[in-house]
Amino acid sequence: MQIDLGGIAKGYAADQALQILKKNKVRHALLNFGGTVIALGREQKIGIQHPYQKNGQSIAEVSVRNKAVVTSGTYERGFFSQGRRYHHILNPRTGCPADSGLLSVTLVGQSAMELDALATGLCVLGRNAGLPLLEKHGIEAVFIDNEGEIRITPGLQGKFLLRRN
Repeated sequence: MQIDLGGIAKGYAADQALQILKKNKVRHALLNFGGTVIALGREQKIGIQHPYQKNGQSIAEVSVRNKAVVTSGTYERGFFSQGRRYHHILNPRTGCPADSGLLSVTLVGQSAMELDALATGLCVLGRNAGLPLLEKHGIEAVFIDNEGEIRITPGLQGKFLLRRN
């Protein structure tokens, strides 16, 4: 077993990189820390990984400006044993892989570090239990469940485009 800080470390690093760019008066940039993206300045279209396709294949995109977009997914790292898939996002109550019915959670907000932690947590909590947290913090979301159904929060209406592949 290996434990790392992937739940918040990339978000923290991305936020720090953003502060350096702002300090140096960079007005437009796109920071991509692999699942943790920040769009500075002009509006950018950020792809959301298709959980059933190879890395880099988007199922949808979200248009953002001066926002962070972070995705956590149970499809990323795992293995099969005796017909069951085990993935890398663990439920701390059980010590077993999270089984919330979600394959992927993409969050849109201000702090990449906060979004990194929340996205991973929502993979454990599930959509219904996580929505009040998002509303409290003013964060928008894209949820992809185990059946491939996609749901978005109201604030992403008009900023979300499902790709037809």
